[in-house]
Amino acid sequence: LRADVQELKQSLGSERAARASLEETVRGLVDVKTSHQTCRAQHAALSTRIDYLEQALGQTGERHSEEIQDARNNADLLHGKMAERDRNHASIVKRMEQVERGHSETVERHRGALEATHSQIDELHGRLQQHQTAMKEKEVHHVATVARMECLEKGLSEHANRHIKEL
Repeated sequence: LRADVQELKQSLGSERAARASLEETVRGLVDVKTSHQTCRAQHAALSTRIDYLEQALGQTGERHSEEIQDARNNADLLHGKMAERDRNHASIVKRMEQVERGHSETVERHRGALEATHSQIDELHGRLQQHQTAMKEKEVHHVATVARMECLEKGLSEHANRHIKEL
């Protein structure tokens, strides 16, 4: 508030200086008017023009003061919005850091679980190969056993047929 009051004082000082300058200009015009009394008839509209300029400058000064105040109000509003955005941004940055930390921890956990799973798969693969090898050996043994059984059955059948014929 003090800064605004100070700015308003400075602005008022600037306006006063501008006004003093304008008044000095008006005084100069009045001096010119008095020194050129012979041209007074030709320059009767000069007074009207000066009045118009004074009015226009006064209105311009007022309008500029209002626009400056509006600009200050807008700047204050923007500063408030920027502060809020900065607070939100800081909050988002913290949240992103938490998410990244959590993600990193999850990746490490999953990496360990994945390595353990790969180890188990390798172990199971080894056991499966051993089982397949054992199954092949049993299949070979089974085929040999079936062949031996067929041979024994054939021999036993021939032997039984011979026995039956002898009886």
